[in-house]
Amino acid sequence: MALLRIGFNEGSLLRRTLLHIGTFVAFSVAFISIASFVLVSVVKGLLPREPATTDAVAEHQGDESGKPAKPSGIKSNKKVVVSPPTKDD
Repeated sequence: MALLRIGFNEGSLLRRTLLHIGTFVAFSVAFISIASFVLVSVVKGLLPREPATTDAVAEHQGDESGKPAKPSGIKSNKKVVVSPPTKDD
């Protein structure tokens, strides 16, 4: 297995400068990515979940599919009685 041998003080000035800039950019991107992931995870864990947001999401998903969303409240066991039409109707 070949070892990666890159010296920071070897080569031309342009090569050394590009190596330093590339290293700085790579580690900056890695640090910012890890730090933002940790901060977002901590904040999501600390904030309480709002039940209203889940109802809004369910209603929105019901609107997209063309079917009405099911209400998330108490279900009633009432039966609807439909009377047959009369002659006057």
